[in-house]
Amino acid sequence: MNETVPSDSAQLAQAVPLTHDALSMLPDILDNYTYFSASNLDLGNDLGSYPLEAMSDPSSDLSQQVPLCNNSATIPTPLDLSSAYPSVFASFMSNPLAEGFPPSFSAQLFHPPGDPPVVDQPCTSNANQPGLSSLDNACHDADLNLLMQQTGVCTAQEPSQESPTTDARYAVQIPLSLSAPVIHARTNPYVDLGAHLRLYGMEAEAQEFTLSQTTCDFVLTAFLTMYAAPGTTSLAEVSNAGEILMLQMEQVVSAHDLEIQVQLASLASQRFAKNNRVPIPSELRVSWRYSLNQPTNSTSVPPFPSHFLAVCKRSCMPLEDEVRTVEAPCFIVPIHWIVYVLQCAHLPMPHNATDGIPVMECAVPFPQHWSLIHRWLYTRDPGKLLAALLPSGTLRALRASEKESLAQAAVSALTALSLETLLRTLLKIRATYHNGCSVGLYAESFWATLSRAWDMTVCALIIRRGRANNAPYDPHPTS
Repeated sequence: MNETVPSDSAQLAQAVPLTHDALSMLPDILDNYTYFSASNLDLGNDLGSYPLEAMSDPSSDLSQQVPLCNNSATIPTPLDLSSAYPSVFASFMSNPLAEGFPPSFSAQLFHPPGDPPVVDQPCTSNANQPGLSSLDNACHDADLNLLMQQTGVCTAQEPSQESPTTDARYAVQIPLSLSAPVIHARTNPYVDLGAHLRLYGMEAEAQEFTLSQTTCDFVLTAFLTMYAAPGTTSLAEVSNAGEILMLQMEQVVSAHDLEIQVQLASLASQRFAKNNRVPIPSELRVSWRYSLNQPTNSTSVPPFPSHFLAVCKRSCMPLEDEVRTVEAPCFIVPIHWIVYVLQCAHLPMPHNATDGIPVMECAVPFPQHWSLIHRWLYTRDPGKLLAALLPSGTLRALRASEKESLAQAAVSALTALSLETLLRTLLKIRATYHNGCSVGLYAESFWATLSRAWDMTVCALIIRRGRANNAPYDPHPTS
């Protein structure tokens, strides 16, 4: 999903006056800055979404109808779950996996960027008295990388028999549906486009679009398709044009890696920040170069970015000379400002650069999953978003399905996955949910797609729990 900036210490040493100690620290310095490339987004393998064949449960029988915990005779569809099950107990699980879920506290649906709520540490307990943790809809700072560790899982009714005195187990309660997002917006581009653009420093565009009475969707579509062939109007064509625009911009930026590395290394070597902080430049100076050998359906000028976003988990106190700092790692994201402004309610306030591209810090709860939001803003394609959220094997099952409905085929494919993979999928959906809340995404189709992915995954989890309850007890489970 993300690409670490390649480092050539010899070239950087020639361009940046570094001491011997600073030069030895150069690889570590650059590791704190990560280039963000949506073109490398793997639709099937992000955060444990392994192919279906690798993660399937050989004991599963997708054709079997299993009576569930309320003695239901059939497997409910995702739309019917709320009446059948108030909540789902995933399992008792060992500490590393359980820490990916937040502890119980009052759910708050929205927090402005840079101001995540304070979350108490999860309570610890022994195997006989497990702590109960609730997967609610509030932002938290859990490290999702903990879920990449292999952990043993047993059923909620049967505590672990492996190490009753040392191996703590946790019960995770998962809501059946995602809460509707609450977006507090100062302006709304669908109500007053001019006022919204002025709020984010686009005065000239605000005047032009106000005089012409242009709508928000028209402006966004026109921008995304400016390099496409004339007559590109369908949703699929606009989505493809937006993705091509995004990828071309990333290719232009990647051709100037060394220039950007020099500036980041120079700033970081002169402004040593402590406590896992990295300094952020106010602008990046890039001498754009491009070839005139462009595709026939585009102009001769490539799509340069208008801004860089420094996507991070939180902003930190500036240094003595007012140099901004953020928590490492920091993801450097090239963007077109108007694409973000037209679709988001909460963005950092822009600042004017002198002779470079402005760099703005954007704090979100899960910066490592920002690629899903970034790609959505350029494509606005529910199908591509769903493909990025669910495991790749699920999508292959959907394409191969003929007799079942799409929802039934998706749930059947998800049921064949391991419990750990389903939990990872839920965490990825939840991370995308909170990132979307942080920037205040307006699109209803975005939230509907997240809800659809969540419902299908939870339904598959319920089916797995029902089968586990009817299976003979195994003191040493493997999934």
